[in-house]
Amino acid sequence: MKETYDIAVIGTGPAGLSAALNCVSRNKKFIIIGPKQGSKKLEMAKKVDNYLGFISDSGKKLNQTFTGIIKRFNLNHLDTMVNQIYTMPDVFFIELKDGSTVSAKSVVLATGINMERGIKNEELYLPYGISYCPTCDANLYKDKEICVIGYNEDSIEETIFLSGISSKVYFVNMTKKVIDFDNPNIEVINKKPTSFELDGEKLLLNLEGDMLKADGYFVLKDSKSPENLVPGVEVEKGHIKVDANFETNLKGLFACGDLIGQPYQIGKAVGEGNICGLSASKYIERLNRR
Repeated sequence: MKETYDIAVIGTGPAGLSAALNCVSRNKKFIIIGPKQGSKKLEMAKKVDNYLGFISDSGKKLNQTFTGIIKRFNLNHLDTMVNQIYTMPDVFFIELKDGSTVSAKSVVLATGINMERGIKNEELYLPYGISYCPTCDANLYKDKEICVIGYNEDSIEETIFLSGISSKVYFVNMTKKVIDFDNPNIEVINKKPTSFELDGEKLLLNLEGDMLKADGYFVLKDSKSPENLVPGVEVEKGHIKVDANFETNLKGLFACGDLIGQPYQIGKAVGEGNICGLSASKYIERLNRR
């Protein structure tokens, strides 16, 4: 019979690895599931200068520091992806990419967010100035020209915020609404973005044949529903809803990081992962006392 773990941590980014450390501290029998390279988004970041204690350097260097704890603490790690998580009384069955399953009494979800289908070359040119978090990266573009490709209501609010930092904001309106910011610093463009193109080291946005040049690009859109991964989990505005202990509506299922909402910041993910790992551990301890 297959082993049932106390806790399964899903995700090897900052939130998942932080949660795993508390599972180690609380001496729990756990497994962490996710790609060995950690956070792809962090790996591709040219510069990180807003994480406490980390001197401005590449995202790749910080990501390697994070993923290094897998070897340092000899974590029980599966280098694979999860297809779906099934909930049963007091146990979760986790279906892996190859069709095999892992069972655990508790699950910590820290998978990050999966955005809806992107603009052509969006992922390819991510290191050249594409961002998804204005709070994280706005200061990189102080007194510079930026472009916001906005698909939702949040993008409108973030554009107003960014207009107070940058010298100019181009708002590519994908909201299907008529928008007038009444702000001389914001120019609304009602054309569809078709692709990102690289001109030397300069990133351009193709807008139905017209090329827009900016210093940075913020792509602000809704993420795919986490319900596809965990049927029955409660979702609010595209993110998993949690309580103060980061537990979801499904008993024993915890979530942290980008998956539960903005801002999509490393510091937020690490802090939430820390609490999430502790909450899951205490949940197991209560189960064992029954």
